[in-house]
Amino acid sequence: MSERFHGIDVARAIAIFAMFAAHVGPTDRYGTLGRTFHFLDGLAPILFVVVAGMGASMLALARNDPAAVRYRLLWTAAVLAVLGFSTQALDHHVAVILQHFSMLFVVAALAIGMSSRQLAVAGLVLTVLGPMIYLAGLLLYPEIFARSVTRISDAPGAIIAGLLINGIYPALTYVGIFLVGMWLGRFPLGDRTVIVSMIRVGALVAVVSWVLVVAVETLWFLPQGQPDWRWIVVMRPHSQMPMWFIATGGLAVALIGACLAIFRSRRWWSFPLVAAGQMSLTLYVLHLLAFTWFPGRLVSFYLNEATAITLLFCFVAAGLAMLWVHFLKVGPLEYLVRLPWSGHRFRSASES
Repeated sequence: MSERFHGIDVARAIAIFAMFAAHVGPTDRYGTLGRTFHFLDGLAPILFVVVAGMGASMLALARNDPAAVRYRLLWTAAVLAVLGFSTQALDHHVAVILQHFSMLFVVAALAIGMSSRQLAVAGLVLTVLGPMIYLAGLLLYPEIFARSVTRISDAPGAIIAGLLINGIYPALTYVGIFLVGMWLGRFPLGDRTVIVSMIRVGALVAVVSWVLVVAVETLWFLPQGQPDWRWIVVMRPHSQMPMWFIATGGLAVALIGACLAIFRSRRWWSFPLVAAGQMSLTLYVLHLLAFTWFPGRLVSFYLNEATAITLLFCFVAAGLAMLWVHFLKVGPLEYLVRLPWSGHRFRSASES
């Protein structure tokens, strides 16, 4: 069974490295480097969410005890909420994703008993319907759906609204692609047929979506300022629109499939990525601390400088992860997620 797990770890590492890039450099520049930062900015959160959904299902498959799995998912949600709100209170420029992730793990606890068919239908429908509801809300009630960072200092109602509908990563728009990830996690991911299908179908969805959006934008002027119902075909990162989730979700699935195909077992040359993936939560929090400790020094609007800083982040993170995993096996925050079960034999697919 280990074949599948290293590929998931690598996909998780790619997501965290993409998030480093999005937080370090400019995402609105042209040229090869500029478009790369723009691309990584859109890929990072959706890849994270798909992998997280797969991990939730693999956790359930590792132990045939739905009640125990639900408790574990809810504990994970609580840890992520505390970490998210705590790190959002620090002095940095990043909109933290962890407190929003916590809502998705609450959803996972509720959805863990659904059949694979139900997960597939719910995930595919909500991937389209959630963003469409968000767009309708933005058009009808712009003052409510104006997105902002969700902080613990907000009023209780504002916190709930931020996590569910109008935060930077609202559950309303992300829950569909998360459920798709849960559905994918039900498949035997070590099976070559499944892996090839993920690559082919994911790539096809991404390419068809991109061609469709380009064709529509060429034939049909899309407004760039005030929200408009034509935004439904916008594919801009963090737009919360259906085509962004569909196209980037397809790409994320194909990328995960490629990781599963290439990294079927851990080799010395893949260990940096595998280790970084296994410590993704710790590395995410550490990069927020780095922005806080070195204000302004780790961000650049110059593409070459931003690339150098991003690579520095990746190399340092991979090196630290290799040392920690080699000697201590489990990252400190990953251990916190497992803490209530640390004395029990409860190893899941996402933890191997």
